[in-house]
Amino acid sequence: MKPEIEVERRAGMIMGARHGHMTLTWLPDRGRHGTRTWVLSTHDGDTVRRIRLNANELGELAGI
Repeated sequence: MKPEIEVERRAGMIMGARHGHMTLTWLPDRGRHGTRTWVLSTHDGDTVRRIRLNANELGELAGI
């Protein structure tokens, strides 16, 4: 059985995703050149990594 990925959307935009004990959350600020900053963290609150995605990469996430 495949684990489920929960995707949080608001007004059609992906705001975050959750899978297992990991969460990907969008930081709502203006990124440079159309990038958006995301934080990958564990459910106990440890920040694992900050990543930046541009509009094309974000579009690929929409296919989840």
